[in-house]
Amino acid sequence: MYATYKPKAIGCILAIPESEITYEFYTFLKKHKEIYRKADFNNTFTQPTPRLKPVVFTKKYTKNSLPKGMISVPVPTDSAKMNFAFRQRECGSYPLGNFTDYALSQNRNEITTGRISAKLKPFAMDETHVTNA
Repeated sequence: MYATYKPKAIGCILAIPESEITYEFYTFLKKHKEIYRKADFNNTFTQPTPRLKPVVFTKKYTKNSLPKGMISVPVPTDSAKMNFAFRQRECGSYPLGNFTDYALSQNRNEITTGRISAKLKPFAMDETHVTNA
């Protein structure tokens, strides 16, 4: 016997003794045949309409007018030098400055290191560490 199944359908093979094929069993099958007939097997996806919200700009604070519980973090006036290291995985990595990604030529799990410069602006952060508690 050959069966064709629609999307979202579930198929199975049932092996039971002939003595268990009762009127109730046929009633069960008939009921589920009707459910199957009425089922919606539509598997198309409709992208929801985006709901845009207006941007609410953050109030600009100065070093002396930070919200309670926040502290100012000074940064170098020129730039910050940052060292990085990451384990090479299957998907490669994003290019960083003049660092070249040799993802296709490297062995997997190889540690890649480099150094980049980043221009930072002064910022503020909470005095209290964020925790799951």
